[in-house]
Amino acid sequence: GLKLGSGERGESDVDIVGIAAGAYINDRATLIVDYISYEYDYADEDTIEELTLTYRQLFGVNNGYYIAIEPHLSAIDYFGDDAARVGIDATWYVTTNFGVSAGISGFAREAEDGDYGRGESFIGVEYFVSENFRIGGKLKSASSEFEADDDYDTESEGGGIEVSASLRF
Repeated sequence: GLKLGSGERGESDVDIVGIAAGAYINDRATLIVDYISYEYDYADEDTIEELTLTYRQLFGVNNGYYIAIEPHLSAIDYFGDDAARVGIDATWYVTTNFGVSAGISGFAREAEDGDYGRGESFIGVEYFVSENFRIGGKLKSASSEFEADDDYDTESEGGGIEVSASLRF
């Protein structure tokens, strides 16, 4: 599928472009590989590239709809530094077209001047306009810590809003 999005992270605008491919393991499980590029408007090296492997498992609930659980692992080129992310998301499909989601993830990066860690969480919604076209939005929250090699450590909190659309083909 193709992913397009735009949003805000902190005080920066970000454009999101990605492509994904998946394979069904059985009728309720999928393995997905995503490549996503995040282009920021403020940095010298203004792109983050992320390659993610996701396992998606659907569980039926009493009303005939589903809950999707998605653990994921990412390798990231973060403005030239190597980084990794691990997390888990869950989506409750309250109708066949509408889902409510939440997720948490941890991010780690080793830079030239120190180590950086970030914890993220989100709540979101998604709506399938058709079988192959999805729109969605997420409200994100994050807490980060930077441990500098020169003992100048910092902590910060933030968040943002992400709006996206996906086309499956």
